[in-house]
Amino acid sequence: MSEVYAKDFSEIESTLKSNYVLKNLVLNLAQSEPIIGKVVEDREEKSRQILLDYFKGNITYSEAVTQTEKGLPRGESKYSQENHAFASGWAERHVKTQISRFYNHAVLKKIISSGSNDCYIHHSQSEDQDSKCTRELAGKTHSAAEVLKNIKAAYSEGNYSETLKVPYHPHCSHTVYPVV
Repeated sequence: MSEVYAKDFSEIESTLKSNYVLKNLVLNLAQSEPIIGKVVEDREEKSRQILLDYFKGNITYSEAVTQTEKGLPRGESKYSQENHAFASGWAERHVKTQISRFYNHAVLKKIISSGSNDCYIHHSQSEDQDSKCTRELAGKTHSAAEVLKNIKAAYSEGNYSETLKVPYHPHCSHTVYPVV
């Protein structure tokens, strides 16, 4: 695979600008996969439109976060009193998780469709050395099918668990990468 892929969350935006095939796959997933969670319940389409604008290159990451805060205000959610769902920085955590989730889902689909079943997860520039994802995911090769299954279970079906997936948590900066 000679296409460009992100080795870190911070590279996703530029990667999608240069890898049109991947960008289209990400857009298709963002249009069709469920976006679940308390912050988007009954507001999924507003969140989806913001994410699609980001993936199309119409807005930056920081603009997506700002639009999420304004377009999905905490006060309009039936869970507005739940500090766990709406902890400080909730909009950034939501946006980062969804960008990472759709990007990594798309890369894994490409890896599997190419006939491979291995993906590599690079160490991230901003990783927390003590986090489980750094210790158990980064710097290693993994089964693409297994990581994709875990992403779908968590982010499409709401079956959150300790299974290894990318993103592993809302601040996760790791990405999957094809094994050459």
